[in-house]
Amino acid sequence: MQPYFTRVVLPLSTGYKAPDDWDGCWKIYTICPEADKATNTLNADLKHLEIVDRKSALTTYVSFLNKANTGQNLKDIYNEKQCHEAHSFKINGEAIKIFRIWGGGAIRIYFIYLPNKIICILKTWPKRKDNLSKGEKLQLEELARQVLDCLRMNDFNARVV
Repeated sequence: MQPYFTRVVLPLSTGYKAPDDWDGCWKIYTICPEADKATNTLNADLKHLEIVDRKSALTTYVSFLNKANTGQNLKDIYNEKQCHEAHSFKINGEAIKIFRIWGGGAIRIYFIYLPNKIICILKTWPKRKDNLSKGEKLQLEELARQVLDCLRMNDFNARVV
């Protein structure tokens, strides 16, 4: 089943309003299993976090969205400990890289880069150890495959809700 996508919007309770887009900024999307923005994985992931982790996640997202809006390469804004490759795997011989942002606390945001300055968030997890488990890697790979399948079929934009 192919996913849908929506731009990342933080809960109104944060009081955060994302900066306006401009031609060179990164556009941050998250996955929706259904054609309904409310089903997005970011909201689902946030709901499953403990309160302290949820606060950390929201702070990390505010920083991430603001930095992405600059249009600069994330590796130039974050240090290597904060933003780096978390996992890679192959699809038909092509290396697929999954990156992670760490903004402090236990929260990690996992994402992939797409063409045209698009970033797609795959998961938001609390991590209390550095290495991903085999199950976490497989879950990230499956989500990345779904996103890349849409991209390969030129169906990404058509699936934005």
